[in-house]
Amino acid sequence: MVNYLEGIPLFVDGFPVYGFFSGQVGRMLLRYDKEEQVFILKCRRGVSHAEALRFLEKNRAFLKAHRTGSPWIPSFQRGERHYLLGNLVTLGENGVPEGFSAYRNYQLRQLKPVIERLMKRYIPSCFPRPAKIDLKFMDSRWGRCTPQKGAIALNGYLAAYPEKCAEAILVHELTHLYHRDHGTAFYACLTRAMPDWKTWDSMLRDFEPRPLPPEET
Repeated sequence: MVNYLEGIPLFVDGFPVYGFFSGQVGRMLLRYDKEEQVFILKCRRGVSHAEALRFLEKNRAFLKAHRTGSPWIPSFQRGERHYLLGNLVTLGENGVPEGFSAYRNYQLRQLKPVIERLMKRYIPSCFPRPAKIDLKFMDSRWGRCTPQKGAIALNGYLAAYPEKCAEAILVHELTHLYHRDHGTAFYACLTRAMPDWKTWDSMLRDFEPRPLPPEET
């Protein structure tokens, strides 16, 4: 889970970019967080500030293609409204905590019983029970399956989306317990288990779970 508030601000012509050092990237990796509408730049240690800025200049087309929303950036303070399971909730009200880490952990706590309930719908009637299932925030994928270990992982960011989106990803990863690649047999099995999975898979691309600033009084 990346807390962009702890990153190094690398604003380029108003584009909100936050830099982090990471040992898990080749040299530099730029991604866009569409929930918070900020850019995350991960760099190997040793990358200079000037080199990072040159990299961002070369990727200006990527910045322009993705940065289409409001210039307001959430700070996870009381009064901000964030999406939870497809609905807006207000930080600091009705038990919803404020603060980046506190709210992210709250999202995981709310998502966990949803996944547990969905598991009962598909196991064992459609799929075997995984040996392990993790909920964690991931940068680049909605889910992951390790068939040889019988383990699956789901992205905590699914907590912002409607429940059916999480269901689609869960069923997708459960299908990988039977079929490792995305061949004809995989999609046939996936569709038998969840016929409308394409609808919710598309929503993961189209729905913008963009937080909103505190309401003016």
